[in-house]
Amino acid sequence: MRIVFGVGDEPLAAPHEDRFAPVYTVQMPVARLGGLDADDVFEFDAGGQLELLQRRAVDRRWALRVELAVDLSREASIAADLEIEAPFHAPATVEGLRVLERRPGAAHGRLVEVVTHLAHSPEAALRLAGDYVFRCVDGERVVSDALVVRVGLSEFEFE
Repeated sequence: MRIVFGVGDEPLAAPHEDRFAPVYTVQMPVARLGGLDADDVFEFDAGGQLELLQRRAVDRRWALRVELAVDLSREASIAADLEIEAPFHAPATVEGLRVLERRPGAAHGRLVEVVTHLAHSPEAALRLAGDYVFRCVDGERVVSDALVVRVGLSEFEFE
């Protein structure tokens, strides 16, 4: 999981889904259920960091997005589709999650990277927090057990 802070492609341009230049990335490995501390939430104060960037780095307009990379085994990538539920309901004009990239993964599997829409304010960043639910679903609608990744964007790990 990555939280990516970026700017628009021009000095005064607002970042846009198609014109987003990543500047800073915070990456958190999600190798098991639960966060790094005892509360089972993967945490980073993205809202606070966005507010700090917007207040101090004023030569550009800032936004952030959450990126999720899922490495599917060869068997899963052949037999099933990946479904991801986001914890937010995006406005009708904005897709909730979109595929950023698909490429070969480890051991002939498939790596799928999805991103949220851009959050242009600290309040919007907080709305990206919550439970992201991952499932594999085959052609006959047989559904795997869900993997739930709980994301917090208002405080840091161990806070």
